[in-house]
Amino acid sequence: MLKRIVIVSSGQPSANPRAVKEAVLLSQNNFNVTFIYCPLSPWADAYDDKLFSQNPTIKWICVGSHPNNNSTRYKIARIRRRYWQIIHSYFANKFNSDIKSSVLFSQELLKETLKHKADLFIGHNLGAIQAVIKASVKFNAKVGFDAEDFHRGEFEHHTKARSLIESIEEKYFPQLDYCTAASPLIAEAYKVIFQSKNFTTINNVFSKKYLNNTSEVLNTSSLNLFWFSQFIGPKRGLEIVVEALNECKGLDIKLHLLGNINASYKQFILETLVNKNQVTFLSPVAPEEIFEIASKFDIGLATEVPNTQNREYCLTNKIFTYLLAGNVMVLSDTKAQHKFLKDYPSIGILFESENKSNLAKVFKELYEDRDMLQRMKSNALRLASDKMNWEEEGV
Repeated sequence: MLKRIVIVSSGQPSANPRAVKEAVLLSQNNFNVTFIYCPLSPWADAYDDKLFSQNPTIKWICVGSHPNNNSTRYKIARIRRRYWQIIHSYFANKFNSDIKSSVLFSQELLKETLKHKADLFIGHNLGAIQAVIKASVKFNAKVGFDAEDFHRGEFEHHTKARSLIESIEEKYFPQLDYCTAASPLIAEAYKVIFQSKNFTTINNVFSKKYLNNTSEVLNTSSLNLFWFSQFIGPKRGLEIVVEALNECKGLDIKLHLLGNINASYKQFILETLVNKNQVTFLSPVAPEEIFEIASKFDIGLATEVPNTQNREYCLTNKIFTYLLAGNVMVLSDTKAQHKFLKDYPSIGILFESENKSNLAKVFKELYEDRDMLQRMKSNALRLASDKMNWEEEGV
């Protein structure tokens, strides 16, 4: 009989590529996989439908209420969470109010997960950890958790939000059989706190099927920069990019942004840029389409702002998308990205996150030195092909 594995996420599959990669890999290796999730991201609905049709052997189960399709029940869930926040403020963690006050559909996740007998339960996102722990106890199964972020480090010290996350982690992490983390520094940070646990790093890499076939510089007269996310907005490092472009007067350097963007932030970018023609806005696409789009550009930007511990420690999927696309990396100097370029120095350049002149200097250097640009593009593709891919990392 096939081994049964239940993966639980408090978000939608298409919004959590790490969980999807794990589910697909396990299914391809003849495990019986069930994926339980919550409908929190309407933008992902169409991508989820495509994902489900491509992976019919995985049992996809949605719990909770869709914010658009069932708005009344969704609003009731928000009121319920507010109620539990009040309970938590008076009684701390009694009645499991810590998880109920922080996760919109924690009760639904728990109720559904307890219905599925399995040999292994895996939690993705901190909101899923209670459900997988309790199900593993009920069915005498193994349980694991994937720390895509350093969750307590998403908030400042001594804040209510951080204290809440700390209480959840300290309650449930000691009960885990194994833990994985999305970057070496996230693994190290958690290891310091939970010394009895081993945290295995699994980078946010993707399959070699998305590997670009050429490393040639596509246009010798211009330099094309690329940045993408589900949402384009402030405090993501784009402000410093725009200011750096303004210091590159007379150079044919263009910025391409892919994702959802509201009108006010789009207007801000256009008003800040001296040359409005330097920026192009691209509409969101399915995640698997980003690799081909990225391959049309020279440089991949990862402009993380190191304003929290989590931002310092994380390595986002941008980096590993850029590798497969054959982009040169231009990365802000967070601790994790500094370590990454120290380990693989021939694929990109680090810049000072708050220094527009320093970033402008990097752009000018890559614009003028096409041989270096070509070498770094080739090195990025070689690293993606030989090591930084899901076929190697997922083993």
